[in-house]
Amino acid sequence: MREMIRRMMFYHVRQFPDNRQRLQQARALVEFLANSVPTENSPYGLLLKSELEIIKKSQDYYLFHEHLEEVNFARLFSSVCRAGR
Repeated sequence: MREMIRRMMFYHVRQFPDNRQRLQQARALVEFLANSVPTENSPYGLLLKSELEIIKKSQDYYLFHEHLEEVNFARLFSSVCRAGR
């Protein structure tokens, strides 16, 4: 679910050339989504509210790297070490 939100943010901000605008728009999108979906009896609505709280507290560099990078997937440290050999 978190990846779905990340992809929505990435898709939305691609039209903005300035990184500051991209960060503002990414936050605005998640806020819009969280406020548009009821939380009562809605796991999706609760997830959006939770993600909004995380994003509100996040520094710009974290939000940009974790949510607005084109490619972002988890890798084990050991796989990175092997790849460099």
